[in-house]
Amino acid sequence: MSVKIKSMESLLKYPSHGIKFSTGKKKFDNTVKFVAAKNFGEKKKEKPVILKEYPYFEASPGEIIKTEKIWYVGAGATEELTLDTLGLSLSGVLKDAAKSFSAVNIEFDAEIENKISSDKISRLAITAVGVAVYPVDFLKSKPESGKIILTSVHFMVSSESIQAWEDILKVYSRLLNHINAMRQVQSLPANYITPDTMEKRARNMAAKFGLKISVYNKAQLEKMSANGIVSVGKGSVIPPRMIILEYKPAVKSSAKSIKTLALVGKGITFDSGGISIKPSADMHEMKYDMSGAAASIHAIAAIAELKLNVRVISAIGLAENMPDGAAVKPGDVYTAYNGKTIEVQNTDAEGRLILGDVLSYVDENYKPDFMIDLATLTGACAVALGSYYAGMFTDHADLKNLLQETSEKSLEPLWHLPMGPLYLAQMKSDIADYNNIGERWGGASSAASFLSVFVDKKTKWAHLDIAGIADIKKGFNVYPAVATGFGVRLLTELAMELANRKS
Repeated sequence: MSVKIKSMESLLKYPSHGIKFSTGKKKFDNTVKFVAAKNFGEKKKEKPVILKEYPYFEASPGEIIKTEKIWYVGAGATEELTLDTLGLSLSGVLKDAAKSFSAVNIEFDAEIENKISSDKISRLAITAVGVAVYPVDFLKSKPESGKIILTSVHFMVSSESIQAWEDILKVYSRLLNHINAMRQVQSLPANYITPDTMEKRARNMAAKFGLKISVYNKAQLEKMSANGIVSVGKGSVIPPRMIILEYKPAVKSSAKSIKTLALVGKGITFDSGGISIKPSADMHEMKYDMSGAAASIHAIAAIAELKLNVRVISAIGLAENMPDGAAVKPGDVYTAYNGKTIEVQNTDAEGRLILGDVLSYVDENYKPDFMIDLATLTGACAVALGSYYAGMFTDHADLKNLLQETSEKSLEPLWHLPMGPLYLAQMKSDIADYNNIGERWGGASSAASFLSVFVDKKTKWAHLDIAGIADIKKGFNVYPAVATGFGVRLLTELAMELANRKS
């Protein structure tokens, strides 16, 4: 029996969720209704009856009653209701609903709407639908996507809320494809996603979304002294590269009023650790080490599709970090793009070497108003924050506040962590300007401080360490287990904010 092998073209076809969204009064026969338990106070000894037909239903998070036409889904007690508990309830049931209904109403009871604002519920619910209809098990012989039948989703909302829902739907119904596109490349293993295929993805995206693309190969990187990128890729048979995608708005505005936002991403398509090789346990998960690059290029695609009035640069460094006779060795010294000499004391601290060159190149050549880098940079950040936040590092108070506000709006969580001279002092080398690792403690902060060497102090720059949240073992909120697509919502909402600024 012949087996049909899936081609890279089919595996990398840009996702399209195919869901027709609508809002208003009840539209379809089938409904998924989310229910929260009221706070009846401590004096109430007997359990309240939430549904008369089903007195045993307690509306516990994820608890479900399925009838012929309606599914009742528990969201927990009102006083304990959070975005995380509601998101998890949404994610859990919508996976099943996507395989059970071709068209469905989604409704939230008054207790939920009174506790969580409609702008947050809408962003959460739309994202949950998009993730539910795009399983990332496409290498299986019988993937879950073959069972998905859902094509229409109608949100039952009050007349007062319809306009708010419609406004968010206009953005998020488009955003879903880019979130899933990021999850797509995150999920494919390193024999499928390489610097070569990531370049092909970027070229296809440039053509699809009207972006300018520039690709710098190994020889060009050596010529410009981007030796951090070159050093990391030395041990691989697939050469490293740097890719720049540019989006310029067509809207007629004065050049001074249009902000430039740079998105820099770490793109290690596989990280063995190099000569400082990692333990074999869970090394397969190092295919996710390109998640920062994936967030960067898919966010610029979303921004271009939305035609936002902001100039955006997406710059990614791509390499495989492999052990080989030609690989960079512990103790080697290279000269970075900005002229600093770096002693590589640990080849598994490679992401910062790539980011250093890309950051300094973008800073020098594009002079961005704001620059954000994303990287699965340190296990230390995951130890500090778990899988629930990205670490945010910046010395610019206005950018910190802007990112925190955008985080709250996009519902992609950030937590501010320190960096600075005390951490950077750990990384002074005896034989070069800096070495690439600090002390054991505070590793995320010393890594961020190392990156600051490559950015002008006047540049409004922030580093987001997404090591804990880019891929997760157990789903939370609307993030599924494994590839989460973290960052696309955050960066797009950030671009929307900058596009709407008058000065």
